[in-house]
Amino acid sequence: MNQLLAIGGILAAVLMASAGGGADAALAAAQVGPGMAMQKQLAYSRDFEREADRVGMQTLTRAGFDPRAMAAFFDRMQKVNRASNNNALAFLRTHPVTSERMSEAQGRALSLPSRMPADSTEFLLAREKARLSRLDPQAAISFYTDALKDGRYLSEMAQWYGLAGAQLKRNDLAAARTSAARARALAPAPHPWLVSLDAAIAAAGGDYATSARLYREGRQRFPDAPALAYGELDSLIAAGQTDAARQLAETAVSRRPEDPELWARLARIYADRDKLRYHFALGQQLYYQQEARPALEQFQLAREAPGDDFYLRSRLDARIRELMPVVKEQIEAQRQRR
Repeated sequence: MNQLLAIGGILAAVLMASAGGGADAALAAAQVGPGMAMQKQLAYSRDFEREADRVGMQTLTRAGFDPRAMAAFFDRMQKVNRASNNNALAFLRTHPVTSERMSEAQGRALSLPSRMPADSTEFLLAREKARLSRLDPQAAISFYTDALKDGRYLSEMAQWYGLAGAQLKRNDLAAARTSAARARALAPAPHPWLVSLDAAIAAAGGDYATSARLYREGRQRFPDAPALAYGELDSLIAAGQTDAARQLAETAVSRRPEDPELWARLARIYADRDKLRYHFALGQQLYYQQEARPALEQFQLAREAPGDDFYLRSRLDARIRELMPVVKEQIEAQRQRR
């Protein structure tokens, strides 16, 4: 069809020229066919684009997302495209986010049921963790006390969790236990962060046995929550149960060998009893934290330490061979920057 329109434009130009219409008229006629063909092709492409937008919104809605978010996302894309000028992504240049597409998205959203997905327990608790990190304990206690008194919250459970955390930071352990119990009672299901809170309160009071037990029970229930293993190790080390801590740390690090937090605790366990393993564990911690130079220093110290563990020394030598060229390159790059 597009080819026929283009041929028609050429024939019209020939007829105009033969009829004495002049060169300008013939040129204009010649452009009509290709122009109509291009317009038809664009309209054809836009129809597919509209259909894709419609199907996309239906898919998002069936997946549980708010359909109104599509228009909001289009608005963001349009602003990015406007700011980036000619550096826009290819799909934005070929399929620009026009006002028409945004209006159609808004219109479709009005015809679909609005959904506000419920916040997960983890999100609610993480938000209060973030709030606690930027407020001093007294300000946080005042905030949560007022919010609970006035009913200014989306989740009462999360407010009690935040209040317990603030009271713990202020070392008001009795109040923290009460608040943590309220949070636990209001939670829709057990959560590892609530377990950690109870265990941390016990540890703050010096009851490391209870703390280690709570962490252990939580770890058995939530094996994919590494913070529970960290907490149990800290409680065992604080209680002087280094043998139990060593066994747990060795088992945990065999399952998650790239976890620097586990290597750090293993280094603490070996600090006063095995210099070879202490420096190796500290080197592993630094290695997985991308600290090549200090990691190499620890591995070299481990090589000089006494001990006849052939397997460990083989791993040690492999790490040193791996890091030597990396550190050499870093030193050379640093020298050139001076």
